[in-house]
Amino acid sequence: MNLRFLIVVVLLLLVPLLAYAQEKNVPVQNNKPILDPGRHIAKDVVVYRTKIPHDSVQARAYGIAFYRVERDTLRLFEAYYGSDVQYNRATYNWENDTSFTLKLQNSKNRKLIFLKVFGHGTTTGIIEP
Repeated sequence: MNLRFLIVVVLLLLVPLLAYAQEKNVPVQNNKPILDPGRHIAKDVVVYRTKIPHDSVQARAYGIAFYRVERDTLRLFEAYYGSDVQYNRATYNWENDTSFTLKLQNSKNRKLIFLKVFGHGTTTGIIEP
């Protein structure tokens, strides 16, 4: 009985650590980089600051480029998230072959947001869970 209890406790402690170990940090770049599948591998994620048209003005946003294999070809997908917050850290964790969770954080004022980003076929999107 004690051995089973010990195994359960160890597993409960290891599962969150394994999930955390899968998270990857990427820099938040100030400009849109060259987005070329030839320079990346599957499940690479790039985050950069940009501007997008919104109500006839250029609004601050974050470009999120990610690469995944579809029909035996490495493809680039892009999505945009509008925000006036100056995030300086990004962490992501792939949930499956088509979607990942992205955490944007401002380390100075502790602002934090979680986004679910997905791409498949001709569709890309972002959901705020």
